[in-house]
Amino acid sequence: MTAILAPTPTRTRAGLDDEIDRIEREDDADGPTGRDRQLGAHLLHLVREGDRRAAAAGRRAPRTLAEMRTRLTTTSPYAGDVCPLCEYFRCRCNGVAVTR
Repeated sequence: MTAILAPTPTRTRAGLDDEIDRIEREDDADGPTGRDRQLGAHLLHLVREGDRRAAAAGRRAPRTLAEMRTRLTTTSPYAGDVCPLCEYFRCRCNGVAVTR
């Protein structure tokens, strides 16, 4: 018989978590740095470039949750198989789920 033991929290792990929390607090207190701004500008550039290429091809990236759901349900070959209440392919609610 093989017994698998889950690792138990050790003092070393707790000390490491405290140190990580301290570093994060110090980083947050400094506010955004130049590197943070550079990353944000780069990501914004990538999004705009992707949007430009999509528009040139006659497409548009979905930005809201509603747009994403609509796109997924209209393009998926399994669109009709999803339970409209629990939204699982194999219904887990037996038709009695409470809608949100």
